[in-house]
Amino acid sequence: MQRLRISRIWKFSWRVLGILCVLPTAPVFSSPITITNPSFEIHDPFNRPCISTNCYNITDPVGWTRANGPFQGQFAPDSTFFLNLSLPDGSVVAYSNGGSLYQTLAGQSAAANTGYLLQVAIGRRFDCCNGLANGIPGIPDTPAMMDIELRAGGVAGTLLAINTIDIRAIPLGSFANFSAFFAGAPAPPAGNLTIVLNTTGIEGLFDNVRLDSLTSTQVPEPGSVTMVLAAIGLFWIRRPVAANRA
Repeated sequence: MQRLRISRIWKFSWRVLGILCVLPTAPVFSSPITITNPSFEIHDPFNRPCISTNCYNITDPVGWTRANGPFQGQFAPDSTFFLNLSLPDGSVVAYSNGGSLYQTLAGQSAAANTGYLLQVAIGRRFDCCNGLANGIPGIPDTPAMMDIELRAGGVAGTLLAINTIDIRAIPLGSFANFSAFFAGAPAPPAGNLTIVLNTTGIEGLFDNVRLDSLTSTQVPEPGSVTMVLAAIGLFWIRRPVAANRA
């Protein structure tokens, strides 16, 4: 009699588990956040020579600010000589030979219980300045390291997410996409969200910067709750009957 009761309980438990397994999971909603000049296509004139034409400048890209180094700006690489493929987005990238480029997003602070995904395309040249042997006097030939960072409260604000990339992880003459993720918090740090692109060494190339907010709904659908409650109620209604029959 006791074994029969246990057997029925186990059968019911598996049925309830089956119901729970088919309940819909909470969807995740992604919303892009506006970034000024995310692919660096808006630029001042290129007034620095490459091989045959002027192809780069040393200035703050529109919407971005240089920090901690004098050699950052925008670069329009010739695919024949510099990069052996098309660029991730457009025809211009940002470069940094040590130092940072950053953008503080006005009016965009971290919301409670919201995740943030920062994505950046990072490139590696295949000619002289591929992040290893740079041939520039006064700058050591050391591997370039890039940080993509998301902060709250400016370039020196609270670090929310970071990804450090060794340029040797990127094949010569190509770009790769990298991301940094902040999972969110009930009370996130205050201050406007700030994107920081940092390079130690030579030469970091950045393109196609993206930032998305991620939220999810954890409230089950009313029909799902009703099914579970009905199953549990049916078990407790049938339980005394099963016991009497035993």
